[in-house]
Amino acid sequence: MKVGKSTLFFLVGLIFLIYQFISKVEWRNNVTNIEYIWLSLTNILVLVLILLTTMMFNNIKSKPIKEDRDLDTTMIYIEKVYYKLEQVLRAAATIAFTTFLLGVSLLLETEPMVSLISFILLLIILYYISKSYSLTEKVRPGFKIPDPKSKTYHEDLFNCNDDGEKAQMLKTLYNLNFYTQVALVTLMLILLIYSVVLKESQTFPVIGIGLILLFMQIAYTKGMKVED
Repeated sequence: MKVGKSTLFFLVGLIFLIYQFISKVEWRNNVTNIEYIWLSLTNILVLVLILLTTMMFNNIKSKPIKEDRDLDTTMIYIEKVYYKLEQVLRAAATIAFTTFLLGVSLLLETEPMVSLISFILLLIILYYISKSYSLTEKVRPGFKIPDPKSKTYHEDLFNCNDDGEKAQMLKTLYNLNFYTQVALVTLMLILLIYSVVLKESQTFPVIGIGLILLFMQIAYTKGMKVED
């Protein structure tokens, strides 16, 4: 993979975060806030994912596409790297956003730098997500991204895919819908048990999850209706 200036920049940032973490944690005395340890480690993990993202991004951009007998092999390789890039970006965004929220709620007064770092990392990830759309036309020749300002942007983006791609997307979303509902119901039961055992009310989280399930059920059944 090609190593660019951005890769070196994030590598230096990673070394700095690791150094700061090691120098600040008091392992022997065991007095360091456990929340600080976990959230600092997740920030380091996010920066590692960003580092991988920049390497894959540069690799796709620098890969030449030539009309020769190796074209199919090149396109398969680029597509493989592209989808790995998308997976890494979305995983990093989720972890960074969660770390930011936990940092604000747990460490804002004692360790505000944790939340600030996670927020900066989240902005970097969002920047790369926006840049990743520019790779789509290289990965899928002939694919044109619709106007983002359009009121029907998401519908237009879906319609840009061929029938095979639409079928794969619908299958994936169907499975995702099922497993998400199972996970939410399981979480509600865990919160219920937690509330009973520890005598701590979890009413608000349970109501919130219930409303999400209600929305998903109504939206799914409504979407299954064939329009006249």
